[in-house]
Amino acid sequence: MKRNCKNQGILFSLGIAWLITSAVFLYTGCIMSGISIAREQGLLEDEEEDQGETPPTTNGETGDYSAADYFNTPPGYGIQYHITDTYDDLDATVWAVHQSLADSPSGRNYDFFTTLVADTENSGTFASSALAGYKEHTSSEGTFHWYNSGMRVRNQSNFFRMAMLPTNFSIPESWSYDREEDGLFLYSVKEEGDYEVGGTLYPDCIKIEIQNDTSENEYLKGRGYYIISPGVGIVELLFNRSDFTRVTFQIIDRRTFSEAYTVDGTVEDNAGTPVQGVKVQLAWRDFGLGSTTGSSGTFTAKAFGPNMQLYVGYDNNDDYDLDDNTPDANYPYEPVISNLTGNRTGDVITLP
Repeated sequence: MKRNCKNQGILFSLGIAWLITSAVFLYTGCIMSGISIAREQGLLEDEEEDQGETPPTTNGETGDYSAADYFNTPPGYGIQYHITDTYDDLDATVWAVHQSLADSPSGRNYDFFTTLVADTENSGTFASSALAGYKEHTSSEGTFHWYNSGMRVRNQSNFFRMAMLPTNFSIPESWSYDREEDGLFLYSVKEEGDYEVGGTLYPDCIKIEIQNDTSENEYLKGRGYYIISPGVGIVELLFNRSDFTRVTFQIIDRRTFSEAYTVDGTVEDNAGTPVQGVKVQLAWRDFGLGSTTGSSGTFTAKAFGPNMQLYVGYDNNDDYDLDDNTPDANYPYEPVISNLTGNRTGDVITLP
């Protein structure tokens, strides 16, 4: 019986081709699935967003939009955030409240001063911070609206401080800012429209995308974005670090505190003796507000918001910047006065 070897060869070739084609489709599908997952997790940008012309840069001097319309910073205005950080296993609520600069030391011309203090901590520990900045901070990169000073600025508050806009800008627009060892930060802004956070819709939002791949500090290295609503401020912040950990800020409440609460009290040592000559203020650095204790150890501090982060220490050169590690590593001491619903007297701060 004569076999048709030619036909069998054709069938064999078709079978091999089918197997190769199936393998290619399967491999391609796995790659696309991986890309899809990466995009959903915010680790990879959409291709469409990477294409097209580079947005213009106006260096903060021209543009149809004003940064002051997006960052709401009058004294007493505060936003409560739900903050998570997989790096520190942090889950907390924090109030970011703008404080008054009316009693700041003479010659200090900051435009806004903000304290970030934990309200509740479900896990981890939030390190309170104090920030100050300008509506028009001019540098070699341009003129910006942002925080350029702070003490202390730690952990998650570093990401809150990264948010910046050219004082005047266009949409879309891009810019960069070199923070030396913290890296070269690349920014771009575009329209986002209505944006929902926690069931609340925030209108006319913009999205600021940030890229920082050159930081010497791995904690600050990565990419993320901010969603900002005019008249409200930052409603969402997300930053994916290069080590695949993530920090998020999401607005859960906002209000204007009508008055700053005053706390009068005494600073004592651990033996109960009043301590003279220590400064009690709302920031470690020279924009902090507060007082110096007299012979009876009394102090007065004032702040908007439900919680007051105090920094207690010595200022031997009278520059309003508390001395670090003086008299030891416990200083400046950082007590928090919580649950303020009005003025309070008789609080005692016991130094370590």
